[in-house]
Amino acid sequence: MPFAILPTIPKEAKLRMHLKDTLDDLPNNLPQYNEPRLLDDLTFLLRSPLFLYTISPRLTNPVTRGTPEPLTPTSMTSDADFDKPDSAFDVSYLKIRIKWEDDSWAAQLVYGNNVLLEGRQLDIEQELGFMQSFWWFCEEASFLAYEFKAREDAAMVRRGGKVDVEGVTEEGRLENGVDGWVTPRRSKAGEKRRSLKLKIRFRDTARGPAGVWRVW
Repeated sequence: MPFAILPTIPKEAKLRMHLKDTLDDLPNNLPQYNEPRLLDDLTFLLRSPLFLYTISPRLTNPVTRGTPEPLTPTSMTSDADFDKPDSAFDVSYLKIRIKWEDDSWAAQLVYGNNVLLEGRQLDIEQELGFMQSFWWFCEEASFLAYEFKAREDAAMVRRGGKVDVEGVTEEGRLENGVDGWVTPRRSKAGEKRRSLKLKIRFRDTARGPAGVWRVW
C-alpha cells in the first residue's frame, strides 16, 4: 500500500553514496555529463519533503506479501505482527537504470519497479543508443531540483524568510560555465532578489507535442 504519511528522509551521505554506486553500475559508454551535479540534484530531490510527498504513492515496498490476517485486539498492540512501517524509505531499493522498451530508450530512477524520474527517447532504433535519453534524464533531475527548491524557498518567504539566486546567470547556467540549473541559496539580510522566467520548448513525438520547461 502507498505511504499514508511522509516517508522517512534518508541521511544525505548514505543516499549520495548509494546513488553514486548505482551510477557506477551503468554502462561505461555514458555520454559526458556532470556527475557531481546529477548527484546533487537527485540527493536534494530524495531528501526534499515536498518531492517525497509528491512521489509517496510510488514508494511502495517492492516485496510482495500475502494477504494479511484480520486484525485482532491482540495483534493491534503487538509488534510481532507488523512489518516495518510504511514510512521507512529504504534507499537500497533505489536504482538508476537504462532500459530498452516499446521502441524507445529510457533512463530511469526507480524504487523497486516504480519509476520516480525518467528521460525517454521515443521511436528510435535500438542500435542508435541511449545517449539522448540519458541527457534528458539529467535535465529532468536538474529542473525538478530547481522547481522543488523554489517551492521550498517560496514557502520560506511566506513565513518571513529571504532567498536569492546568487550564482545564476541570465541563461540559467552556473557562472563557471557548467550547464544546468542551480538551486537558489538563502540570501543575506538586505540583498536584492533577482527574478526568473519560465520558458517552454516543444518537440514533436509519436504521442504528440511534448513540452520541456526551462528556467531563464
